[in-house]
Amino acid sequence: MNNSQHELSAIDREYHRIILGYCKGNQDITLQLKSVLGKLSDQLISPYVKGLPKEDKKRLGNLCELLIKLYQDCKAGDKEKQHALTLNEKALWLSSKANGRYYYPYYEQIGSFDHMESVGNLALVDIRDIKGAFELCQGTFPTCSFVCALQSLIYYMNPDQFVSNLIQNCSGGTFLVVFYFNGTRRSCIVDSSTSIGQVGSITNPNLKWPALIEKAFLQIYNCQVPQLFSGSNFANDCYLLSGFVPEYISINKLTEEKMNQIFDAYVNKHTALVALGTGELSLDAMKQTHLLPFHDYIVEKLEKNNHNYTFTLRNPSKPKIHAFTYAFSKVCRFFQTLYMNWNTDKLFRFKTNVVFVGSHNHKFNNESCIENPQFVVKANPHGSKRETWILVEEHLKKDTDETLDSKIQSIRWFEGDKWVWGPNSGLLIATFNSNGTRFILSKVWLPKTGSLTGVIEIKRDLGDSFVYSVNCYSNFPAFLSRPIRDAFSVQFDSLWTMTESGGNWTKNTYLNNPQFEVFCDEGTFVVNCTIGIFTQKDIHINAAIFDNDFSEFKCLASFDERLLVAGQPTEYRPGYEIFSVSLQPRKSYVIVCSTYDSNTLEEFRLRVKCDHHLTVKRISTSLGVFEERKKRTLSELQNDSWNNAYCFMLRRSSKVALKVRFSTYIREIQLINKDTMKTMFDEINVKHKTVFLGSQKHSIPSGMYVLRVKAQNSKESIEIGATLGTDYRVELLPMD
Repeated sequence: MNNSQHELSAIDREYHRIILGYCKGNQDITLQLKSVLGKLSDQLISPYVKGLPKEDKKRLGNLCELLIKLYQDCKAGDKEKQHALTLNEKALWLSSKANGRYYYPYYEQIGSFDHMESVGNLALVDIRDIKGAFELCQGTFPTCSFVCALQSLIYYMNPDQFVSNLIQNCSGGTFLVVFYFNGTRRSCIVDSSTSIGQVGSITNPNLKWPALIEKAFLQIYNCQVPQLFSGSNFANDCYLLSGFVPEYISINKLTEEKMNQIFDAYVNKHTALVALGTGELSLDAMKQTHLLPFHDYIVEKLEKNNHNYTFTLRNPSKPKIHAFTYAFSKVCRFFQTLYMNWNTDKLFRFKTNVVFVGSHNHKFNNESCIENPQFVVKANPHGSKRETWILVEEHLKKDTDETLDSKIQSIRWFEGDKWVWGPNSGLLIATFNSNGTRFILSKVWLPKTGSLTGVIEIKRDLGDSFVYSVNCYSNFPAFLSRPIRDAFSVQFDSLWTMTESGGNWTKNTYLNNPQFEVFCDEGTFVVNCTIGIFTQKDIHINAAIFDNDFSEFKCLASFDERLLVAGQPTEYRPGYEIFSVSLQPRKSYVIVCSTYDSNTLEEFRLRVKCDHHLTVKRISTSLGVFEERKKRTLSELQNDSWNNAYCFMLRRSSKVALKVRFSTYIREIQLINKDTMKTMFDEINVKHKTVFLGSQKHSIPSGMYVLRVKAQNSKESIEIGATLGTDYRVELLPMD
């Protein structure tokens, strides 16, 4: 390798690191860019570069153009930035690390100038040689799915074009393999060494480029010992090699209608590739069929005779054995999965790709989906439904991980473009379950409104975030985005404690639960409001909203079912509850969050969203600026006369709020002015053991006041606990 090759190789590696730094927002890359541009300018006039083919010179020019745009962006202010890369392009660059290595997005107009020292005897291999490419044979490595996919693609596509798009000779014993993963085509650089046991051709022992592709394939999965590779599957590997969209069909779900669709796509329209995979097989089944367990087989031919289908299969590990045929009934007995990979270029005119970041950090383990990763597929409204395919690809981990297991369990589709809180909070269109791989393909029909929200269900036992790409295929312009948030949304994290856990509304202690004030600030229109309460899945909870506009208290002072806002559920549900109500403008409401069991002490989250602005705030348990608490026992009571309990003196006017708890039921309670004997506040026919009396909104004048009660039964003793809230410090005194 000459000096110019060394220099270009160093530039290639450095510019990738610089772009990655640019995408991370690093501010110190300007000098690096300037240095690389200077080195590149020197190389453009070197004898080596002058002797390069025209195509290579053009690629160097394209690299210069990109680096200049990045340099100008770094030097410009925020308003002058040209944004050399879009946000999604930056996200794809930031997704370059997989299993401990970097695999940068492949720019066809730039290619690669990375060179390694020649190792072994492959530096002189002509990758344009396709002799024997139709007779590939799996070696001793457990890569049957990879060989199946590679062989099927060679059958399907123009071999010369397919190979030239997949692998390039960078000279000097270096090869560039281009794979589809982590949202885009990515560059994988390998040297020219191979090992015994790799894929080869049974008719051309000198055909070595398949082994280089296999080497790059194993490198992506960080497989240090190829013989111990945990395996993949045909659909995954076919996507990796070609970008053809994977679909996994369980054999036991193959209906006649589905087989007709597969036959039409594979045989008539040539829009898909097909392969079969076995699962676990008994020894008797293996002896009877000569099939291998957990093994993929190439489908060379699919034939139809009336309603009967026949598969012609080939084992990638035993190519010398002639292809064998299986009737559909036999396929159903011994195979587990039918793989399809769709050439979407033949099916759709538009493709959209967006990278998202999802999180596993669910605060609660309930069945709601408000914290699940979500995205929206949207198009202009149309008079009819339109078919759309959406492929979700979970990116490979940045750190070392040979497992291919998926974190995604399913995707549920709801009509509309709003954030979905729960499985019953929107119109469910369809559900697509994962087969354990990193891909889920959804075939859906956009409704006339033009939008669907996809809700991803993930494994709850994983705490880190993950990155995934969403690819949308359609015959009309479609867009991908996050769901729309409502005009107003608020969230409170709180908990039920020893003093604030009153249980369900049949209990006398219900008013001790956490409460929240809701006030419709503006407008003259009805406010559509959605309320959700969330906690752990085994706890039965309820959020109830009451009309509190005429109450003298900010909190709910008495339970009255007539004050419940219409349209809300009354039962207690496990884990979460979501409902929608209509609120009147310029009115005050109270939300009470309760558990069914008053002994439950747990965290919860309250969310409120609506189409207009609301004021929502936690109601303090304090009755006033100052509080005074006293307990006492009243004995020898008479049920037909008043019994004085407490008194207090107001030196000046003040708001007075009392919360009185009784050990048993009473008939009546009053607060009177001792001097004038005027009744200030009273409650007749008391129904609860806790009574709120007074007002947090209006003041009463100075003077001596007496709190008195009437008992239900004569000669009964009652324990009384009273809390007095006022604007300034007032002493609450027992009174005989």
